Amino acid sequence: MTWRHDRGERSIVEASREWSREHPGVTFAWESRSLLDFGDQPLAELAGEYDLLVIDHPHVAEAAAQGLLAAFEAAPDPSAFVGRSQPSYVWGGACWGLAIDAATQVSLHRPELLPDAPSDWEGAIALAREGRAIWAGKPVDAFASLFTLVAGISGSDPARGGRFCDDGVFEEAWSVLRDLADAVPERCFDANPIDVAEELATGDEFSYCPLAYGYTNYSRAGYRPHRVRYRDIPFAPGTREPRGSMLGGAGITVSAGSAHLATAQEFALWAARPEVQTGVYFDAGGQPGHAAAWSDPRLDALTDGFFSGTGESMRQASLRPGHPAYMRLQNEGSREIWAGLRDKSDGQSVRARLDELTAQMEESA
Repeated sequence: MTWRHDRGERSIVEASREWSREHPGVTFAWESRSLLDFGDQPLAELAGEYDLLVIDHPHVAEAAAQGLLAAFEAAPDPSAFVGRSQPSYVWGGACWGLAIDAATQVSLHRPELLPDAPSDWEGAIALAREGRAIWAGKPVDAFASLFTLVAGISGSDPARGGRFCDDGVFEEAWSVLRDLADAVPERCFDANPIDVAEELATGDEFSYCPLAYGYTNYSRAGYRPHRVRYRDIPFAPGTREPRGSMLGGAGITVSAGSAHLATAQEFALWAARPEVQTGVYFDAGGQPGHAAAWSDPRLDALTDGFFSGTGESMRQASLRPGHPAYMRLQNEGSREIWAGLRDKSDGQSVRARLDELTAQMEESA
């Protein structure tokens, strides 16, 4: 089971076909789920049906605690992958997945309409107020944007130590996000990163988005009518660094109940190798997690500088808590943030609820 986009589906399908050519006795039947289900659907609903699962890393702790996944005993060196991509699949001292896909929130623009993306939030908000910017503002993406801003301002990962963040940090982050949400079109509240990329790649109404997860597909020639250029997020307020972007990406895991556990893990480890990541996996539309891909001149040239242009955001990305009860914080917090932005709230009730959810997460077993 993987997720429904060329980045998540065609990449792993083509890699599987190459593996099958080298191992004629092994065949794969991949199915896919929506981006929304990829982020929200409990793995308990899937682990009993599939040998291999490409998942979102915040699910790892809960799935591992429930005994749904098989740990990799011969796990690769985490430093071989970009940023903190591989450590995001480690919980309880064991490795439960391999970061075959890496992503974080970045900015994107149409270079023929906007030659350079703003480096700070003042410039980003100005473009939004001119009607030139859009934003991925669905509930979980609104959560990601606030998490990114809080992490960038504070210089640390949010949702630790019994509260979401300090009051002053929250107020500054909320002010920036409110300004952005108030300036972009209403339909942005129903948009995800794919919707934003499609809008910029197929139309001429907008030229910029300051925060959305990157997709190399849209920066490749011929994928859509126009190429989209991805670059680092605006500098965190009060800094000159594109830090704090909430880490995303996808990892390949193996069900603990698989009847083909050894073969499934062997394939997963192969798919995470640098020659596969920079070869068939990337060429079929994938967005590799291996560090070798992020320094490969061929891949960078084919994606209009995607890897070099967003690498600093990836290296300074923030990480969501690795906790079995984390998903409640994300799911309920996403709805609170989204509603607060739509209602033009001052954010105080949102902050209080995020603090409450964080404390409840840490108090749970």
